[in-house]
Amino acid sequence: MPLKNRTFKVEKLAHGGMGIVRDASHAVFVPFVIPGEEVKIRVEAGSKKPVRAALVEVVSPSPDRVVPACPLFGECGGCQFQHISYPAQLKYKAEILAESLAWIAKIKHTIEPFAPSPRQYHYRSRIRMHVRRGKAGFFAREKKKLVPVKYCFISHESINRAIPYLEPLIGAGDSEAVELINENETIAAVVESRGGATVYRMVEKGRVQAYEWAPAPDLKTAFQQVNPEQNHALRSIISANVADIRPEGVLELYAGAGNLTEVLLPLSRWVVSVEAEGAAVELAREKLGNLDEQRLKFLHEKADAALDQAFEEGLKPDLVLLDPPRTGAKESLPGIMRLRPGHIIYVSCDPATLARDLKSMLLEGYQLKSIVPLDMFPQTSHIEAIAVLTKHL
Repeated sequence: MPLKNRTFKVEKLAHGGMGIVRDASHAVFVPFVIPGEEVKIRVEAGSKKPVRAALVEVVSPSPDRVVPACPLFGECGGCQFQHISYPAQLKYKAEILAESLAWIAKIKHTIEPFAPSPRQYHYRSRIRMHVRRGKAGFFAREKKKLVPVKYCFISHESINRAIPYLEPLIGAGDSEAVELINENETIAAVVESRGGATVYRMVEKGRVQAYEWAPAPDLKTAFQQVNPEQNHALRSIISANVADIRPEGVLELYAGAGNLTEVLLPLSRWVVSVEAEGAAVELAREKLGNLDEQRLKFLHEKADAALDQAFEEGLKPDLVLLDPPRTGAKESLPGIMRLRPGHIIYVSCDPATLARDLKSMLLEGYQLKSIVPLDMFPQTSHIEAIAVLTKHL
């Protein structure tokens, strides 16, 4: 495809953050561009359909273009949008979400305004870094190499303080990854290797601003939302919708460590909380488990198995709330549809799988009441959204 020395206009951004230009009838995907820009590109070696190209030059920059904060932007694969002003990031994310819904599910529903993040940088309270040859970092954009990272601009400063002290934990042995977590002023490192995972706590080393790691086998960690301020916004959105529904009973799927269970309990008579990860269930029980099982019941099960059990036991929740991983809830939908709850709240972190699952639910007679997008991950192409559905009577 003869693209060298030609100028192309960027049409739009696709799911995943890549820009689209066209050569005759072919769509070409280009990173780090903005709609409306005129750019020169180079097709990447071995690229097949969909054709991918590298950005060579921005001939006519968009007014939304800004200087990225991180010197590794473009090399490290962690961020895709640091070159775009924050208000424009929200605008383009809303367009990507709307197009995914229209293209995959034929949904043309008004999307609520994006809930912006109070912090555009230094918001992440948790990061997972890969380890190669004793160095920790993130994969490059095409995941062919590891980019060593000493400072991450979207990570909380407490996480960045911990990164320089990782070498004693990962410099020897068979470490494959390390997760850094800031929770309640405690910095933990979970070092993953072929033999399992080892947990450490960061402690002061006798003088100011010097630290070391102490083994912490009793320190429990589980999945949590990485943007604490936006997690409060998420909980507020869920709370408002549940208060409007006023359910007697709620079945919560992919419940994690009880982040949203806490919201559901004051607004319903009973909650059944389902989670497959044992550590998360244990944390949720510690936090919320002093209630009678008539009010709160924990199921350490995969969602589809728990749904089969709920159907066999005749459980009749007014509301099913689900917060699945990026792959969505395809396996769970048949079980949810058998229960026929009056209301469904779906918390999604991927527009494509959200659209796919919404399409299935609409075909079963549900109506889409609202979609509220929430920017949980500034500077990246990830999109969080809360969809609320009601059963068509």
